[in-house]
Amino acid sequence: MSGEDFRWLLIDSCGATAMLAVGRGEDVLATAELPGRAFSAEWPAALRRLLAEAACNIEQLQCVGVVHGPGSFTGVRVGLAAAKGLCEAVGAKLIAVSRLEVLADEDALVVLDAGRDEFYLRDGDDERLVTREELMAASQQREVVTADARVVEAVSNARLVELEAASALPILLERWRCGMFDDVAAVDANYVRGERDIYARKPAVSGNAN
Repeated sequence: MSGEDFRWLLIDSCGATAMLAVGRGEDVLATAELPGRAFSAEWPAALRRLLAEAACNIEQLQCVGVVHGPGSFTGVRVGLAAAKGLCEAVGAKLIAVSRLEVLADEDALVVLDAGRDEFYLRDGDDERLVTREELMAASQQREVVTADARVVEAVSNARLVELEAASALPILLERWRCGMFDDVAAVDANYVRGERDIYARKPAVSGNAN
């Protein structure tokens, strides 16, 4: 599908800072950052500002890209819901991108902090949840790329990369050109682990009962 001139929106609300970008073809025309916790309330007004800055009407959007996890449970769901709603409203195509894929760098392992001493890991096209011990074993003699400072603390050879509002643009452009779109009704959040496990608590370690 050709479209070097198509208009797009990118949403990434997976982290502590949520980001929006509006552009045309390969050009980024406007970006915004919002506190992740405020994204659900502030993104409509932020989008209106971006569209005005980019001289674009919302009806002109042809593609909405969304980074659909892994990351903040609430942030992922809010960003995906916003992307789906916009696609339904204006008839835009949807492209959902893994946050781990955005960071992918040739043969490097991509790692994100998952909390509770666990980590999201991408090796090639395989994404999985690993323990600290499994990460240590996998990262021996492998370069590690991450967007999380906690991963740098855990893995001495990790390279920290700062994600930006349009970091997923190369993937969006490639999928647009190939006509690889996601089903708005079927696409779900990319938690890597099962949703029911997100809030599962690990058993507490109790002392000797007296």
